[in-house]
Amino acid sequence: MVMKLTESLEQGDMAEQLTPTLTIDEFSSRTGSDSDIITLAFILASKMAAEDLVNWFERGYEWIIDAEVSPGQVLDKKYYVFAELNRRSSAPKRIIELLDDLKTLTNKDVDEWTIKLEDHKFPATLENLSDKLFHIKVETR
Repeated sequence: MVMKLTESLEQGDMAEQLTPTLTIDEFSSRTGSDSDIITLAFILASKMAAEDLVNWFERGYEWIIDAEVSPGQVLDKKYYVFAELNRRSSAPKRIIELLDDLKTLTNKDVDEWTIKLEDHKFPATLENLSDKLFHIKVETR
């Protein structure tokens, strides 16, 4: 049976559902080589919220190659949402854009997010992402 989405997400719908930690490249890509694809992982409190977030990603961002919910519960009955994007120099800006857009659903500013990459945690900033993902310096305007 095919279900039709009749509701849209509203301001703050995921305020208590989405953990403000973004894990990068902890998991392998499903759509290509890990050297070409960045895998983002978000943690959500329910499967329904996870499915809504996947839908949000797939409908709202043409640069997200794939998004999916983990097949089962992880981390104390929570779910992962995986999103993949090309490993390009534009990726840090796109990740910050994504986190900034998530404020609509979570009521959390970008500076409230933590990035986890290679077992290191750091604040979600364009400079940190550019440095950690590509070891390059970003010009701030």
